[in-house]
Amino acid sequence: MAFIDGQLVDDHFYYGRPWRIGLKRFWSRLARHEMYCYFRPLYPDAPFLDDLPPEAIPDNLRDPEQTLQIRAIRIVPVFRTHVAF
Repeated sequence: MAFIDGQLVDDHFYYGRPWRIGLKRFWSRLARHEMYCYFRPLYPDAPFLDDLPPEAIPDNLRDPEQTLQIRAIRIVPVFRTHVAF
């Protein structure tokens, strides 16, 4: 879950894909406040895991000795333009 100034602004229910947050909509708030991310544990008996393909199951659920790994955080600017002819 992502919070700005104590308010939940985005969340991500795990389904095997990276969590992508569009920050532009929070630009004015991020100028005044930090964004905090909170990660809840994912347990091997979570019922929705049966709906995921095997390759989407996180490694830490196969090996209880592993813990959460955040492999990368990237901020990537996205530019768009419209061309009319």
